[in-house]
Amino acid sequence: MNKNDSKSILLLILFLTILGQGAFAQTHEVKGVVKDVKGEVLIGVSVQQEGTNIGASTDFDGNYTIKMNDPKGVLVFKYLGFLDQKINVNGRNVIDVVLQEGAQQLDEVVVVGYGSVKKSDLTGSVQTLKAKSLEETPTPSIDLLLQGKLSGVRVTQTSGEPGAGVNIQIRGIGSRAGSNPLYIVDGFPFEAGGNLKQINPNDIASVEILKDASATAIYGSRGANGVVIITTKGGRKNQKPTFSFSMQNGVQIVDHDRLNLINDPLTFAILSNETRQNDTRDGVNPLFVGGPDDEGIYRPSLTEIANGTWPHRTYWPDVILRGALNQNINLSASGGNEKTAYSASVNFFRQQGVLIGNDYYSITGRTKLDKKIGEKFNFNSNIAFSYVKRDRTQSGNGIGRSPLTPVFNPDGTYYRDGSQDFFNPVMLANEITDISNEYDLNAIFTLQWDILENLNFRYRSGIKVGLSVADYYEPRTTFSGAVFNGVGQISNFLGIHLVNEAFFTYDWKLPENHKLTTMVGASTEEVQNRSSDLRGEGFVNDVLGNENLFSATNRITSNSAVREALQSYFFRFNYTYKDKYLFTVTGRNDGSSKFGTENKFAFFPSAAFAWKVTNEPFMERFENVVSDLKLRTSYGSVGNQGISPYQTEERFGLRPYGYPSPISGYGPWMVGNNALKWETTTQFDFGIDLGLFNNRVSLTADIYRKSTEDLLRNQLLPHSSGFESVWINSGSIKNNGYELAINAKILTGEFKWGVDANLSRNVIEIVDIGPEGVGADGYGLPVGSYIESFRDNPTRWRNGWPLGIIVGYRVDGIVQTEAEGLAAGLLGDEALPGEFKYVDLNKDGVVDVNDQTVIGNIQPDFIVGFTSEFSYKNFDFSAQFYGAIGNDILNIKRFEGAQSVNRWTVNNNTNKWPSLRGGRLNRISDWWIEDGSYLRIANVTLGYNLPPDTFEFIKSLRVYLTGNNLHTFTNFSGADPEIDGGVNYGSYPKYRTFTLGLNMSF
Repeated sequence: MNKNDSKSILLLILFLTILGQGAFAQTHEVKGVVKDVKGEVLIGVSVQQEGTNIGASTDFDGNYTIKMNDPKGVLVFKYLGFLDQKINVNGRNVIDVVLQEGAQQLDEVVVVGYGSVKKSDLTGSVQTLKAKSLEETPTPSIDLLLQGKLSGVRVTQTSGEPGAGVNIQIRGIGSRAGSNPLYIVDGFPFEAGGNLKQINPNDIASVEILKDASATAIYGSRGANGVVIITTKGGRKNQKPTFSFSMQNGVQIVDHDRLNLINDPLTFAILSNETRQNDTRDGVNPLFVGGPDDEGIYRPSLTEIANGTWPHRTYWPDVILRGALNQNINLSASGGNEKTAYSASVNFFRQQGVLIGNDYYSITGRTKLDKKIGEKFNFNSNIAFSYVKRDRTQSGNGIGRSPLTPVFNPDGTYYRDGSQDFFNPVMLANEITDISNEYDLNAIFTLQWDILENLNFRYRSGIKVGLSVADYYEPRTTFSGAVFNGVGQISNFLGIHLVNEAFFTYDWKLPENHKLTTMVGASTEEVQNRSSDLRGEGFVNDVLGNENLFSATNRITSNSAVREALQSYFFRFNYTYKDKYLFTVTGRNDGSSKFGTENKFAFFPSAAFAWKVTNEPFMERFENVVSDLKLRTSYGSVGNQGISPYQTEERFGLRPYGYPSPISGYGPWMVGNNALKWETTTQFDFGIDLGLFNNRVSLTADIYRKSTEDLLRNQLLPHSSGFESVWINSGSIKNNGYELAINAKILTGEFKWGVDANLSRNVIEIVDIGPEGVGADGYGLPVGSYIESFRDNPTRWRNGWPLGIIVGYRVDGIVQTEAEGLAAGLLGDEALPGEFKYVDLNKDGVVDVNDQTVIGNIQPDFIVGFTSEFSYKNFDFSAQFYGAIGNDILNIKRFEGAQSVNRWTVNNNTNKWPSLRGGRLNRISDWWIEDGSYLRIANVTLGYNLPPDTFEFIKSLRVYLTGNNLHTFTNFSGADPEIDGGVNYGSYPKYRTFTLGLNMSF
């Protein structure tokens, strides 16, 4: 064969080879649309041919087109928050896909201080709530949305009044200066819980709870009580304009059976007579005897009441309680192009109080803009505003009023049951003006400069302005109005909070298997508050109310100005080796104007380590069962500066001078202390994150120990010192506990069933209360509110004991004879039949303060939460429960209302209930202690999602019915066992709520 033939053959072989390769490389085009289970198109879904770099993504309408090099290849669809889906093409040209929401995606991004990380890369103890679990409960504040949903987080509603405060504890109480966490909203700090009313719950994209020192140390002197990071929704780039509308209409109903009232007029009169008849004080006689009392007011006899001659029978709950309505309307819009993303929302919320005269209104709005400027810069603005109006009432004080009294006199004036009766609840609701108007503006601007591919700089500047005006007036029909001939007041407040922050983030370029990200920054904050109060007493008439304070006979003014500042430097290092071993080091140096010259600055460091066990080769044999296993531990310190400014300065105040007829004058009041400094909390945490069966079951468990030193406390001083008190650092507290959270997708087919459950236990121990000072006794320092009717403080801080102990007497039944009472060491009226038989614990023959002991604890042993969610086709159903186990309540209302029917009498020698006796001075005893454990059906929701093709112009539409606070399982005899502080004083009635809602997007 010659050379030319050889060349020809080689060329022919080469041509055939190229031709074959061209035939093999022939493309196969696949098109389709990607939606979620609700029928909404998904924009930006990644579509890739498995094993190649051939890919595409969905457009505005959820459409994709991909040209594959193998018609029998496999397409992989990926989208954040959804399960990956693989599909064998098998020569098809059209493939529509429905993606399922992920049970718990490890690639989910979690927001932490000054940045975010993948959930799989977390080293600290952080829990997350996404928008889906927050959207269906109508409430003016986001605090209540956290109830029962997170382990280690206890949320207690202080009252049923609209807009009432909420107490949040994360991993217990570590301070006497307040236990509320620090809130961070889109990067802006809200100190000590802040005022969150300007945040529309419908705007929330996620809530992250930072619990251990590794997570909270980046916030230094304000992280001791935990940190709540709230991120609001915004538009997305390359998103078609989307509009959403939601509306909720609900009604609130009080369970009258829990009010514990005496509804029968005859029973009320009998018990009233008996109470006064047993009163040992002079001049106290039964009222209902058929004649005028000392003021000349006619009181019917028991016979007149029984036979109906007395015409007045008023059931006061029907008069002052109502089926209160609430309405929540939200409208939002979002969208974007390649360089811009925008969103805007407005919300209107109105809630009637269940008591007449009580209303709450709010209007909130938010706009967000994210704009890319050139190739290196990105600008973000976030502006929110709110208006809140509260109309308060005092009508609840009359809910147990005598059913023998009418509302009005025949002439239409308010009925008064005596010259000192100023408590007609209808009068209180209608005549007293108690209205506040509150305005807030919060603006945050962020500029990001991408200096290099792996280096960026962010500068954030924010301002929050709050303004409120409160109007108050009591006319002559009220007690204070009668005393002062009308009393009016106007209170004004202006608060300005400025924040400036700058920080660099650098991703180091390291050899394979090594990743290092550093963040360093600095911030300054300044708060300025001004307030004034204008009060007038003595008006010619009540016509103008508080609108003409200048005409008052007595005019009183006061004002204040407060300024505080914080300067900080912070850093964080995140290092990962082989995607198995994760290290985080964090530090923050804070300087606060609140502290003295000797302690302006303090440094708060932390370190954490996590081990992704599932990434180890030896775990491959368990990959079908264990899909995620991570062990983590952390240790560090955080601080608390939760005191008012100027506590380190010596101050003067208005004080009484002279004896026995003192006069008022300005003089020394509080001793200065330049050595005052932060409380410091060190915390150790060990946690496990476990995922099973492709994360259909996930479990998070933590154990921790927190120790707080240098407690901030106001030490009382003897009057001989010439001062009232001084702020000092003294004492220490320990919090030890564990937390468990479980999420399970039990069924994932057409019928879906998922559950979330959490359980937490926290034990708070008083290690050292420091110098006991004035007011201490053998049981330590009294804390909490002084109870006038018992002449005592119920709770104490005592070394070596848990926080929240209740100190009092033991009761061994009821005295049956006076001889028995005297033999028990009781004296005077306390020895009479029908009295409490207090126990002489020290056997010295007399019952006195030396016989007090620990009789209860207001802190629960466990807090629990449970949620179960079901869905079938277009229907969904969910039920949420939460509760507390093992806490005690001092129920000072136990022997009021209907309970008093059980009283001791000569014909009813009960050994459980005392007699009715006016003028009795009770002692705090275990008789008033009740088990405060409860489990509440917090929320039940039934929803229906209309098929996506029902309306051409509507993307999604959901209707649902929700019930809140449906039932509480408890042995507590009062109206509600969810009591902040552990003492039941009687409070604004709580209620059930039934809501019909609609969510729509188009």
